[in-house]
Amino acid sequence: MKQSLANLWTLLSQSSAATRLAIAAGVFLAIVVAGASMYRSANPHMEFFVGDLDNASFARATKALSQSGVRFETSVGAPYTIWVESGRKYDAHNAIAQAGALDAGTLGIDTSDGSNPWASSIERKQVADARYWQEVERQLNQLHWVRASKVLAKMPTNRVLGRAPHPTVSVMLTTNGMRPTPEQGLNVGNIVRAAFNVPEENITILDQNGHMIFDGQRDDRLDESLAYERNFNDDLTRTVQTLLDDIYGPNLTRVAVRGEWSFVKSETVGNNLQPDKRLISKSTMKSSQPSPVMEGGPAGLEESFLGPTAASGPVQSDPATKTEIDENYNYGTQTTHVVEDTPVLKRLSVSLALDASLQEQASAIADQVKAAVGFSEQRGDFLAAHTTALNGVERDEEGNIVAPAPIEAAPAPNPMMGLLVERGIELAALLIFMFLLARSFKVSKKQLQTAGSPSFSGAPGGIPGAAGKGVDPEMEEDPSAMARMHVEKLLETDPDRVSSLLTRWAMGEDFYAKNQS
Repeated sequence: MKQSLANLWTLLSQSSAATRLAIAAGVFLAIVVAGASMYRSANPHMEFFVGDLDNASFARATKALSQSGVRFETSVGAPYTIWVESGRKYDAHNAIAQAGALDAGTLGIDTSDGSNPWASSIERKQVADARYWQEVERQLNQLHWVRASKVLAKMPTNRVLGRAPHPTVSVMLTTNGMRPTPEQGLNVGNIVRAAFNVPEENITILDQNGHMIFDGQRDDRLDESLAYERNFNDDLTRTVQTLLDDIYGPNLTRVAVRGEWSFVKSETVGNNLQPDKRLISKSTMKSSQPSPVMEGGPAGLEESFLGPTAASGPVQSDPATKTEIDENYNYGTQTTHVVEDTPVLKRLSVSLALDASLQEQASAIADQVKAAVGFSEQRGDFLAAHTTALNGVERDEEGNIVAPAPIEAAPAPNPMMGLLVERGIELAALLIFMFLLARSFKVSKKQLQTAGSPSFSGAPGGIPGAAGKGVDPEMEEDPSAMARMHVEKLLETDPDRVSSLLTRWAMGEDFYAKNQS
């Protein structure tokens, strides 16, 4: 090895300068290529592989790529995006396909004959319900603004008697970024309502951001822009009218405000090229070769091109050197996604009517109205003001406004009269309570005397209320006293029957009937 290196060094030392330069350029190029390869291997260039993945699909895909040895990068937060190393897309697809990471499985109604005959009726019903829900999900996914959907329906328990309640349906939609319009949300609600045959109030539809898309109410959803304009006009008109009434009095001014709005939803996606660039690879190659020797030829030809020579003989110039540099740069990009969904006021129109008595103050009132509504001439707002005799204002024969009569304050109530009324009500309530208490004591005393008399306990036949049986007529009006008399008579005549009745009551009718059988 040492002898070989010595021979190589001898050959290099004996070679020409051009040869040594070419060898040095080759060695330098090899080093550059090796360094670029090492840099690329340490920092591979990533290319887009797959996107729009949920949590489950993302976990399966990254596991398959990790096991296959393909380097990849991922985004943060769902929906996920995966980039893989440039040049290894085929390996990534092969790994995903072999692992079945992105297989969606069977969705919708199963038309194959692969049902389990040993499954219970509840399990078969659950499978059928899930298949039907997935069929509805596939139908919703056909909408261009719906990226994914999840449907869940709660089926109520069937009643033996009466009508069974309707099921409740909840739907979660994953949209493509923009919030759906009221019309789109209503269409989704109609699809779900027709699929499950449920009323609209039993349907709830949300998007991935938690915004309500459909909740079973139609309150101006199709006319959301008109409702917004109407609420704005009513609120601003009411505010300005209240201000004028407080300053100049009621019924002397009339104002109406109308705003024209723009409800255009704009979505902008921009891709900007960053000014900073990053060097990916660089290679330099130098080569040299001697110029051709010019000898002989017609007389005077050499002098005509090169001029007179100092000495005769062959002429040779310095060797020509050629340098080639190959550099690859990568420019970064930035993608921006802007969604504007804010109504814009385009124009205000104000109508102002003043009573003829305010004609001299019309200009000042118009300025006050402009300040209250936010009048802008640059926006093209318009205000129309005129004076006339307004209705609802009382006038005399000459047309002058008649001031309303002053309102007299009601006299204060007499405190002594109020005290007498209050104490009189309390005294009357006390007398009524004493009367009812005395009457209840009298009735209770009669009942005790009648219950302890021999005619009550020894009535022939034991039937209360019978004529001539020795029963007090007032006892017939007391059900508890009559019941006690029945029980006492039954204990004297048939105690075994009383024992049987008490046993049935204590143990329950079903338990007693089972033991008897």
